[in-house]
Amino acid sequence: MNQPETVTDKQESPRTRRKLQAVGTAALKHTPKRFQRMGEDIAIRRILRANAFDARLLNERSEVQKALELETEVWHEMNYGDLENYKKYLPQSRIFAAFDGEKCVGMNRLFAGAPEIPPFLESMPIDNPALKDQLIDSGKHYKVEEYGTVAVAKELLGNSRVFLDLCRLAYRDATERDINIWGIIMEPDRVQQMNRLLGFTFNQIGPSIDYQGGKCAAHIMNFDEVRAHMSATKPELYDWFVNQPL
Repeated sequence: MNQPETVTDKQESPRTRRKLQAVGTAALKHTPKRFQRMGEDIAIRRILRANAFDARLLNERSEVQKALELETEVWHEMNYGDLENYKKYLPQSRIFAAFDGEKCVGMNRLFAGAPEIPPFLESMPIDNPALKDQLIDSGKHYKVEEYGTVAVAKELLGNSRVFLDLCRLAYRDATERDINIWGIIMEPDRVQQMNRLLGFTFNQIGPSIDYQGGKCAAHIMNFDEVRAHMSATKPELYDWFVNQPL
């Protein structure tokens, strides 16, 4: 999931942002855990109190076109990678978007586990062949899918609420369809940061390789595990993410 960073500077290049994120991650590792958790809780409260966006699953062709145009624009401008790699997944994509009035300001795609094997299983090395086979088989039965492409309008790259609104909507949609596992492709440091801040439980299942401009690896998150972990560690976020009306 080559998603835009949740905190960034519009003038920074993707390479510079990755370096700054690495520095920030290293600094957090040396912060006392009690203060680290306090800072994370404050950040979450600020995000949840921010103005929500009109996020929805897209069915109208005109809205789908707006979302895909934003995806193309952002990926090109920010050098996130080659969208041609994901072209074949469009027929099995569920597209979600956030709107500010008529303007599409954020989007993401979920790739179904079939008929094409999703990128985190097709393109990435997996340590355990038996696990890979199990995930592929579960994908064919539409129990596993990939949290795929993400794009946020340049003027909102520092707005974490866009990402969370879209992520929550996609999660609710996935649970209604009895999805058990999400896979993603992302840099391991960013996954750890996301897990810590949001209470997610993505686990790395293979080595990092050069992929779409970064050192990325395949990760998976089990929905039962994340609900248990988030409810215990981030109860306020859990209530908003899982229970409160969309």
